[in-house]
Amino acid sequence: MRAGPRPESESRLMAPDGCSGGVSWIYGHVLKRDVPFLYCCDEHDLAYEEGGGWRDRALADRRFRECIADSGRPVRAWLFWLAVRLAGWWFWGENVTQKLRKGA
Repeated sequence: MRAGPRPESESRLMAPDGCSGGVSWIYGHVLKRDVPFLYCCDEHDLAYEEGGGWRDRALADRRFRECIADSGRPVRAWLFWLAVRLAGWWFWGENVTQKLRKGA
């Protein structure tokens, strides 16, 4: 992951959008409450936009898991960690940046 703040000259292609996989929707529409670990999802989104090598992705995913566990949801933390480890490669760094620039 990038060390230090993003230069002002770089525009952000992606904004944090809550928890993926229908999690934010389920909390908002079914459970009628806010996602209690939403900040974990937003931080994870930002880390994924920054990209980097495979170790950076593993670190981002580990921090995501730890953040959710620290919110009092250890089982959910491991389930979400497994989901991002299996499917997150599609959204990691340059892959997502290239898609967004192409309008995909």
